[in-house]
Amino acid sequence: MAKIGRNEPCPCGSGRKYKKCCLATAAGAYTTADRLSTLERLLDWVDEDELEGSRERFWGDLLPLRDKYPNPILRDMAECVFQWWLFFDARNGAGVTLAEHLLAHARDLRAGERSYLEMGRASAMLLYDIIAVEPGESVTVRNVLDGGETRVRERSASRAVRPWDLVAARVFARGASGFPEFDGGILPLPSHLRSWLIMGLEKARAELDGADFRTSLAPFFFEVWFNPKKPTLVNHDGDRLLFTTTYFDVLDEAKLAAALDHASELHRDDDAECWRWVGSGGQQAGEVVIASMRIEGARLEIQTNSRERGERARTLVEGLAGEAVRYRVTKHEDVERGMSEASPRHGRASAAQSEALDGPAREALALFYREHYERWVDEPIPMLDGQTPRAAAKVEALRPRVARMIEDLEVMYERAVAEGTVGYDPEWMWAALGLEDLARGREGRNI
Repeated sequence: MAKIGRNEPCPCGSGRKYKKCCLATAAGAYTTADRLSTLERLLDWVDEDELEGSRERFWGDLLPLRDKYPNPILRDMAECVFQWWLFFDARNGAGVTLAEHLLAHARDLRAGERSYLEMGRASAMLLYDIIAVEPGESVTVRNVLDGGETRVRERSASRAVRPWDLVAARVFARGASGFPEFDGGILPLPSHLRSWLIMGLEKARAELDGADFRTSLAPFFFEVWFNPKKPTLVNHDGDRLLFTTTYFDVLDEAKLAAALDHASELHRDDDAECWRWVGSGGQQAGEVVIASMRIEGARLEIQTNSRERGERARTLVEGLAGEAVRYRVTKHEDVERGMSEASPRHGRASAAQSEALDGPAREALALFYREHYERWVDEPIPMLDGQTPRAAAKVEALRPRVARMIEDLEVMYERAVAEGTVGYDPEWMWAALGLEDLARGREGRNI
């Protein structure tokens, strides 16, 4: 392992200088056997009642769900994250962690076991961006809060993660391999929550002392991983996004076309037998497309992006066309479900899963993203102190926050492109909000 200068960033990714972080423990080495024996000793020092009490504290309001979680691999991951938190982060009434207690009172610790405890004591579960991957070899991560970068020797995780992933993990500055290693579990987190996570972490770090902040990290990340807060997709009327297609049998095509042509709400597209219903959305100033209609042979097809708009469109057509049409059926395609199937939380999208967003659902989601983000720049955002991105971009103290949010959107877009799912390119926002001077560009982010 190359020698690290005392004033260089610590390889654990803490963002602190090496001399202020892991220098004291770097000289010690431990083996895989040392690691396993130390973990056994840590568990032996916890009685069953204390273990269950700590587990209840860690799980919090999620505890009733613990035994109902169906995936045994994920249950094991949850238990791993909990145990390392118990060993290295959680403090007793005297403010001492279990690892510190063992270091102080276990006189028969071998040098390797002591080194493992010291390394664990210097670690914490932190939020990282995955910025480079060498499958089967290593993962390079960036500390999201403090910016330190670390190349982690990791075989299994390097085959499961990709650039642009967001993870919570614990990095030991020097593992049994002699290089930085992950230890104590890795929690993949939803990329769209990145800005929300950063704001929450920054607020907690400002309000808590160092020990309490560190103790709070693993439970916080675990809650987000176990029960991610996913916003509901809605259209401009506030209706849940649900791609809806309504079909009518056409009994008199000429009468139907004439009725649609004379309706003030509808606009015909050139000479084609296609019409758009243009009106106002309850949450959007200006006009939005409520429905698209098309005559194909003996069938009228109406497409909308919510159940409610589909019902409105059906009522409109039946009132306009009367006996020229006969209602046949309405079909729904859940966009949120399609997104979930195409981007499984603990896996990668297969070709079959990506097909879940082909055709109308893909078009509906792309339209939703465009409308959402065009509206988003003029909506108050709590993370911007209640100001809109457009207004915050004119406030010196808030400009970096807006820039970071746009970067997050760009990361999400690049990941969507790489995985073949639907994404939205926010590049136009830099110029529109006057933030070109803060735009590092995608290459500048090393992702």
